[in-house]
Amino acid sequence: GIGLGLWIIVAMLLTLYRVTIHSDKELSQLLQYDCQEEIWENRDAAMQKVQSIMMITSALPREGKSTTAWNLACSYAGQGKRVLLAECNPHNPALTKKLGFNGKNGLSEYLNGQAEIRDIICKTKVRNLFVVPWGTEKVGRGLQTRNQSVKLKAAFLKLFDCVILDGPHASRIGELTVVAEFADQVILVVRKNWTTRDQITEAVKRIRQAGLRVTDTILNRIHM
Repeated sequence: GIGLGLWIIVAMLLTLYRVTIHSDKELSQLLQYDCQEEIWENRDAAMQKVQSIMMITSALPREGKSTTAWNLACSYAGQGKRVLLAECNPHNPALTKKLGFNGKNGLSEYLNGQAEIRDIICKTKVRNLFVVPWGTEKVGRGLQTRNQSVKLKAAFLKLFDCVILDGPHASRIGELTVVAEFADQVILVVRKNWTTRDQITEAVKRIRQAGLRVTDTILNRIHM
């Protein structure tokens, strides 16, 4: 009956609550390093963490990964830094769609040797903030791609003060491995009361398999 159905739903919600992350302290204890709780009104601490090229990722969709990448990029640009935000999520290029860069050449064309760096960097309406869309092509994982990644990384660091990659979710190991070739560090976004401990642990494992390590975390407590 209805009563039994409601009991089952409540039991499922209680189970989910017990195994998900509720605070920055829990996340710190799970991963054994400090994390920054993202409250959007005050991002100063998070903004001090960037060194070289930073990839933003998450264990699951709908954890606020792309929003976090965008907000950090805008914050740096507001400080007067020359910022590049690169779309690196080919499965769901949310930033490319949001900013109206669909159909434009991007990272995929560059990595495949079909475009130059100057052809893929787009201006935005935000002062000091530039975007590289994903593009329209799939990316191989051969020698050419690796060579292009090395040149891309060097060019990004020369042209910009801050480079942020909106990366694929950690579950997409193939795409993650490609992006890892031109990233230096990873910030893992975890949605409060949403992502389980096992999912976070598996995400960290996959990031390490791609040749990177999580250097910081952001606990996103904003309701999606």
